[in-house]
Amino acid sequence: MVATSAIGFAIPIPFFSDFRPVIACIWGLLFVGGFVLPPVTGMMINSIDEQFRASGNSIANMIYNLCGYLPGPFIYGLVSQNFSHYYKNAAMAQLIYSVAIPVILLWIGVTI
Repeated sequence: MVATSAIGFAIPIPFFSDFRPVIACIWGLLFVGGFVLPPVTGMMINSIDEQFRASGNSIANMIYNLCGYLPGPFIYGLVSQNFSHYYKNAAMAQLIYSVAIPVILLWIGVTI
């Protein structure tokens, strides 16, 4: 239910052109995301054998940084450069909606 409200905050962000609704939605997204991250991290850590939990957590954080945070600005700039003449908020839409891929993979992982 909390993740659903995060989706509700995220979907309209690229469609706003005014600063205030964008900030309000981003604030709501980060606030609700703070509720989602600890349980998901706990589920991940508990799925690993106890002797491998420390290294599993370290590897997961390394992957977060290398695959999530590091390429983010580059991809944002690339999309902004190549697609902003079609849709001025294309880079923001790509940034916000790219979260759908891990959510789908998480849902598949939980249901299987």
